[in-house]
Amino acid sequence: MGPNHKGHGGQPLADSLEGYTFAALAQAHAAYLKVSYDIVVGHSLGCLIALKMLQSDAVKPQRVVLIDPPFNLSAQDKEGVRKGCKNEIEHPMSWQEYQQHHPKYGRVDCIAEAYNASMGKTEAIDGIIDVRAIPRPSICD
Repeated sequence: MGPNHKGHGGQPLADSLEGYTFAALAQAHAAYLKVSYDIVVGHSLGCLIALKMLQSDAVKPQRVVLIDPPFNLSAQDKEGVRKGCKNEIEHPMSWQEYQQHHPKYGRVDCIAEAYNASMGKTEAIDGIIDVRAIPRPSICD
C-alpha cells in the first residue's frame, strides 16, 4: 500500500498549514495502516513521516526501510530545495515540457509530475521545510 500525502496524488489539500506537520501527516497515514505490516517503507519526506508514526503505538512493523531520507540538510540545501519546489509550483510545466527536461521519465510519470506541481501550494513548502527535525526512534538504531 502506498498512501499519498495531503495535496499529492489526487489527495485533497489540508485545510491549513497545521495539516502538513509531521504529526498530522503521520496521523493521516496511520489511518491506512490499521492492520499489522511486516515492513514500512518511507521515501524522502515519507521517511520522516514513517519515523514519526513509529513514535506512537499506531504502527509497529518488524522492519523499516528509509529511502533517501532528508536528514541533516544544511541551511543552504534547505533554501535550494525551497526555491526549487516553489518555482515548480509558481511556474508549472506542461507534461511535455517536463518530459523534455527529464527524457528518461515515462509519459505517465511526466503527467503525474506536472499535475502534482499544478496542485501545490507554496505555503505548504515553507511549512514542510521549516519543521524541526524529529528524533529517531530506537527501532532505527
